[in-house]
Amino acid sequence: MTEEKYHCTVCNKNIILVNAESKEELEEMEESMSLASLHKGYDFPLCSSCYNLKRKNMTDLLQKILKRNEEYVVFAKEKYNINLDDDVMQQSVRKGADDDSYKNQWDDIFQSKRKKLKKLRQQNLEQFERSCQTLDKDLSITAHSIDLETAIGEPETVVMGEEEESDTYRSQIKRLKGQIDELVDQQEVETQQHTKIMQLLNDTKLKRSYYEWEQQRLHRDEDIVKKQLAELDRELLNYGKAESINDVFPIGYDGHFGTINKFKLGRLSSVPVNWEEINAALGQCVYLLDTLARTNHIEFSVYDLRPCGATSQLASKSAGILSSTLELSARPSGLFWKKAFNKALVAFLSCIKEAGEKAHEKTPNFLMPYTIQQDKINDVSIRFYSDKAVHIWTQALKYMLTNLKSLVLWHVERH
Repeated sequence: MTEEKYHCTVCNKNIILVNAESKEELEEMEESMSLASLHKGYDFPLCSSCYNLKRKNMTDLLQKILKRNEEYVVFAKEKYNINLDDDVMQQSVRKGADDDSYKNQWDDIFQSKRKKLKKLRQQNLEQFERSCQTLDKDLSITAHSIDLETAIGEPETVVMGEEEESDTYRSQIKRLKGQIDELVDQQEVETQQHTKIMQLLNDTKLKRSYYEWEQQRLHRDEDIVKKQLAELDRELLNYGKAESINDVFPIGYDGHFGTINKFKLGRLSSVPVNWEEINAALGQCVYLLDTLARTNHIEFSVYDLRPCGATSQLASKSAGILSSTLELSARPSGLFWKKAFNKALVAFLSCIKEAGEKAHEKTPNFLMPYTIQQDKINDVSIRFYSDKAVHIWTQALKYMLTNLKSLVLWHVERH
């Protein structure tokens, strides 16, 4: 059971719906409220108090309409002797039928009423013509009698009686014409009302079509926005990963020394850095290069990196099978420690060179600042010979850290 908060469209009161079992049912409820808003003439959802107020107002309006309808039926029956089908009108008002049935009912009512008015008009016209014919006969008889009485000298009172009768006929004709004009005006008014009702129904259909089209457009816009948000989330995730590498492995400089995570890499006769710190710095370099390779899908062809802090190793490959390992840590004891240490340094330098070449293949405008050729970087050997030439070795390690920093920047820009 999910709860969804809405606001009343009238008083803006909070409404909590707890009927939705799933997201699909919640969407169906929202679609039902949209359709109800379209049909009822006001927006949903409503709180209970606003709903009761709306219901009371509409009930009062319905009672007024029914009362006016009854008055109209009584008036038509008494005035023009027209019996309207009151049941059909009451049902159409109370039930609020669909658009097509509602339109057909009103069409039938107006057509029936128009036929009755037309029939009544025809009867009045026929009665008017008969009255005119009778009047013409009477006028001709009156004129003939006037001529005869004039010839024989009849009293003037007879002529005055005929004139009064003619005035009576004229008043009847005038009254019939007035009734006919009233019927014609009434028919025109009803025709205009019918036209307005049909126009209102058509406008309602057009509005419904427009709202449905607008709803579809909003759904399409919502899908586009969701896709854009998903793309932004992916970019933000990649950006966070890229920035995290730069934060976890900060590379900098401390005087003549290059540093990684504040571990100095190198030695000077004036500053004899202990070998534990140098081994820790080399372990951080191995860990950084391995992270960059895994993140950017770079696979080394000759060696595999095994980051393990101050005792990190490089495992050489032979025909795809791991054959031997090189320890990238200095242990100044014994006679041959320098040889093993230098071999591991040269192997690690070759891995940095290979990573730079793979990065150049992915991004052609990328180049590391210092070139690497076998055991030399920027024409300075990476091998450790003795404490007398330790400043040269320290400079080579500083160049190596600079190349690693360029690979980190390439990774950040790429992601």
